[in-house]
Amino acid sequence: MLTPGARLPIFCALLRLKERRRPKYSRPQYPASSKSPRKPLNSFEIRAIWCTTEGFQRGRQMRTVSAARLFTFTSLFCASAARAELVQINFGPDLREPDDGEITLTDQLEHLGIVFSTNHPGGVTWFGGDYGWSPAQYSIAGAPPVSKDNPNNEFDMTIRFTSLVDQVSIRGFDGGGDEDLLSLSAYGVDDNLLAQDLHISDFANPGHRVEVFADDISYVIVTAQSVGGHSLFLNNLRFNTVPSPSGSLLLASGLLCTRRRR
Repeated sequence: MLTPGARLPIFCALLRLKERRRPKYSRPQYPASSKSPRKPLNSFEIRAIWCTTEGFQRGRQMRTVSAARLFTFTSLFCASAARAELVQINFGPDLREPDDGEITLTDQLEHLGIVFSTNHPGGVTWFGGDYGWSPAQYSIAGAPPVSKDNPNNEFDMTIRFTSLVDQVSIRGFDGGGDEDLLSLSAYGVDDNLLAQDLHISDFANPGHRVEVFADDISYVIVTAQSVGGHSLFLNNLRFNTVPSPSGSLLLASGLLCTRRRR
């Protein structure tokens, strides 16, 4: 039987033999100036690199397109704010306090987009709620009621608009019993005639409407001739405002910007 002192050399020899049989791992040697090879990238690292290089370029392009779309939406909002609007004025009691009597109209309704003038020295007359003939209450005329100075109630009334319009209409009426004439002529900013409408009848209440359509109407002239001496009254003025050029230009710029970025 081996003594403990004899067992130790044999154990060490067996251990050295086992070490010789195990394959040794040697780390590759690289020059001092070079770096070790990169480990395989996982999906998270690949996505991070894509977002910082190629993805950054794509993101910048998307941000540019988003900015263009935002500009387009802003343009649409501004253009919608300046869209065409139909304005109706019935010359009712809410236009004046108190609502009775007769007044001469000039620029009192400028906040509604219209300014009046007439060739008659009496001016454009608004008839209040106490006028003798009830259908004519809360209406207007391009001259005062029939008088010695105006036996046939003839007038040329001008309505100027604070912004360009493309449609205008107004209703004329009286008590009937004679033949009257009512015409509506539309003019541009250069005083050129754009459109005209004319109607001849007895204009018995509720009367008839004259209407014109044209681009960029700056003002209209209402001409009335009441042959039999009856006053020709006017009411229910309607006009359609057109969008401002700045709003349309802003919308076109936004759409063009988006199209170029695609």
